[in-house]
Amino acid sequence: MNVEGTANSIVAKLDKSLSLTDKQKPRLLNIVTSYLQQKINILPLQQNNQPAYKSKINSMQNGLRAKLKPLFTAEQYTMFQELKPASFDETNVLSHLFF
Repeated sequence: MNVEGTANSIVAKLDKSLSLTDKQKPRLLNIVTSYLQQKINILPLQQNNQPAYKSKINSMQNGLRAKLKPLFTAEQYTMFQELKPASFDETNVLSHLFF
């Protein structure tokens, strides 16, 4: 995964869906980039130690939501949650945030 490209694509998609402010965009890019880098670091666990991977990814996703909630307005956060795909979909860049 190209972290920088994926992070930029995620922010662009969220900007279109949530009408982000100019203040929100760079902060969101930093949060998403950091999350994706952490996710890459634990990917080997997905193959070797599924329980450890699930534990770490759940913790990371909780941390991500904790950072996004104060960044977004209440309406934006609700809309963000509604953007979650039903399952991982390689064609939906937001899948990288939710799965």
